[in-house]
Amino acid sequence: MSEPDSSPALDRPGAGLPAIEKWIGRIVLKVGAMFTPTSRIIDRIATERDRLLELCHDLSANAGTTRVLVDRVRGIEDSSRHWSVFMTLEHLRLVNDGIVSIITALKRGDPPDLVVRIEDVKPPSEVGEEVISGFEESLVDLTRGIESQNRSSHSRHPHPWFGPLTAHQWAHLAAMHLGIHRHQIQRILELLPDTQDNSAN
Repeated sequence: MSEPDSSPALDRPGAGLPAIEKWIGRIVLKVGAMFTPTSRIIDRIATERDRLLELCHDLSANAGTTRVLVDRVRGIEDSSRHWSVFMTLEHLRLVNDGIVSIITALKRGDPPDLVVRIEDVKPPSEVGEEVISGFEESLVDLTRGIESQNRSSHSRHPHPWFGPLTAHQWAHLAAMHLGIHRHQIQRILELLPDTQDNSAN
């Protein structure tokens, strides 16, 4: 592991996942969505929200903005390994907002005029604790969008790793994505120096 304030050489943003991981992820996503009702997706999102907010509870600005290099979590790019807790939450907010836009358009049967690019949802390094409220708001919008989606619609919009996805598959991906980055935040917190001291304001 590097020191939290180091600047490691990582792959470029948007370089993608290892081929086998991408292939398995596509299968897990699409098969999982087939057998997961909308209500269970919403429940999982609520569970992940609670877990993430608990991890960030009483986190100081210093601890929340400290970038930490972690071993790669399955499902994230190499370029995403050197983030802070607040950067990770900002990434989740950006992705949630994007998925809401896609689901809303697909619900109308009108695929959005949007090219999804992984590099476009990388967070800025200077994001601060204000991101927590933004993250929570994005989950409210996401839940509303998923609740109103038309699961029977066959309209699709492409993801750069997983191919064309229906609104329901995008919703399932949103829930999976929250869990992936929760694991990342857990690892960041484990590696923060003096975590106990930094967790109190």
